[in-house]
Amino acid sequence: MPSPNYLIIFITICFSVGIVFAHSFECSFKIITLCSACALLSFGWVIRITKTSLKWASLINSILFLCAFLLGAFVYKLHDPTFRNHHYIQQNIDLKLAQKTRFKIAEVLKPNLYQERYVIELISLNNRPSSGKLTLNIKKDSSNLKLNVDDQFLCFTKLSEIKKPLNPFQFDYKSYLQ
Repeated sequence: MPSPNYLIIFITICFSVGIVFAHSFECSFKIITLCSACALLSFGWVIRITKTSLKWASLINSILFLCAFLLGAFVYKLHDPTFRNHHYIQQNIDLKLAQKTRFKIAEVLKPNLYQERYVIELISLNNRPSSGKLTLNIKKDSSNLKLNVDDQFLCFTKLSEIKKPLNPFQFDYKSYLQ
């Protein structure tokens, strides 16, 4: 049994490991929530049954560390923006059809030889409130219009996934954005 002085350090480490676990492995939010609830209930049950007897201290600490681990995973999943119902990933989007998109410019990226590039934040998609960040590429020859941060636009456009690199060992922008 760790001393009470080190107990908060072990709890913090377990919480951090839970965050790293949730980031590294795909696990359903429902499963993490169910496991967290079961661990918290079992912790409360063990505390009530043992009445903080020292012979059960290792069991209490183990369940406490498990609760901290699962709480870390739960907090990470809870703050994941793709989990929210209004995120564009949660909506059924047909990439072959044009979508009515309302967005605002969040960031101006460095242009390349062929395109002006921007990071946009979705406001609505097909008249439904939406959120999420996308990249917007505008061909340089199509317009001399310079977009500024916080400009809002409404357009009909096809959304498309970022293409994977064609050359081996080339920078993978798609995985970088995820």
